[in-house]
Amino acid sequence: MSLALAADRGRANVPTVNQWKASVARGGVSLRHWVGAFKAAIEDFRQHGDAVAGLVEAAARKKGGTDLIADLDQLITLRNKIRHGAGPRTRAEFERTLGRSKRLMLSSLSGCAFLATTRWVLAEQLRWLPDTGRFRVSGPSLMGDHPDFAPATFDTAHPLAGDRLCLVTPQEQPAPPRRHLHLVNQMIRCKRPSSERTA
Repeated sequence: MSLALAADRGRANVPTVNQWKASVARGGVSLRHWVGAFKAAIEDFRQHGDAVAGLVEAAARKKGGTDLIADLDQLITLRNKIRHGAGPRTRAEFERTLGRSKRLMLSSLSGCAFLATTRWVLAEQLRWLPDTGRFRVSGPSLMGDHPDFAPATFDTAHPLAGDRLCLVTPQEQPAPPRRHLHLVNQMIRCKRPSSERTA
């Protein structure tokens, strides 16, 4: 989301984001790169006084290290320790590590709760509305519990390219994912499931 909005605002040329882009192109992106790109984009937004659909507020630092960024940093540290041989070895250590991981995951998810008010839509159809001078975009929504993508429709002042993921904020302002997020779109290639794949 942060990368899509950075591209939409024309401020995606951030060194850490470019490192993330290079890692995607090579076929491997670590959690550290994902979080690093997120933090770099957020800091750029903050310096420009841009709230970006609640992202800056959600990523704000808090006293005592009880914020989303701190949780993500701790998850990276915990993952790296386990990956490099310092993981739990006894039942008691496993239980402590599991409890810490669970706490950090739940806290991180709580910090991302604002994302429930945004939508990811795969733009498939575009129709001009002469009465309003706007465009109506329709396509499957990638959010929800149903195994098939739910249909979604929204209006925008600018035409959007087809077969692209769009981030729609609560204010119904779509941010077409250009440049960096286009790589994500290439990786996942989200299409409406066929009847054979659904079955």
